[in-house]
Amino acid sequence: MKVAISVLVFFLFQLPYHIAGNNDIKPWLNPLEPAPTPKPWPEIFRAALMMNLTSTHLQHTGLFYNWPKGYKVSLNSHQLGDLVYQAEWNNGTTFFYKLSDLQCAVIDSGVGIPPPDHLKNAHYLGKVVTNGFTCNLWENEGFIRYYEDVVTKQPVRWDYHNGITSHVMEFVVGDVLEDSIVQAPAFCFKKPKALDENVVSAYDSLNIA
Repeated sequence: MKVAISVLVFFLFQLPYHIAGNNDIKPWLNPLEPAPTPKPWPEIFRAALMMNLTSTHLQHTGLFYNWPKGYKVSLNSHQLGDLVYQAEWNNGTTFFYKLSDLQCAVIDSGVGIPPPDHLKNAHYLGKVVTNGFTCNLWENEGFIRYYEDVVTKQPVRWDYHNGITSHVMEFVVGDVLEDSIVQAPAFCFKKPKALDENVVSAYDSLNIA
């Protein structure tokens, strides 16, 4: 009996070193269960985001995603600042414009909007609590960390590699944006005043994929 107890004590003392030395062990994962995958985005939805741009601003974004029509439109409002429209299309073209002073910029990223299953190959990191919600957490190619509520499967938050964080305040499936807002205004095609390059680069870094 004493020998068995001694062996058990020795094993328990060695266990922490064994775990610490094996980088592949993730104690929050059940090896008997497959890792979950993120729920694909609905083909059409609207989301209200509160964002921290890490530099100087907070930002509220109204995000409208419409996969069948091939666009993702963001209505971006800096804290105490102007509203900047960001209309991204599946052909890689993005329009940034301000209606307040007829400023516009057009860029060609060569990359369309993310498909609904753009996170299907993300690496699962486990369960965490953020903003009061218990979430499954994934990382996608070191570019983004994506938090999804374990019960509702709705996105709660996503963090970009550059430190920008997006907190989902509202998520409505099937909500669409008026076509008059989706289409870039005529002044974008008539040599408009150039939009500040810093504004464009800041917003362009917010693309999810």
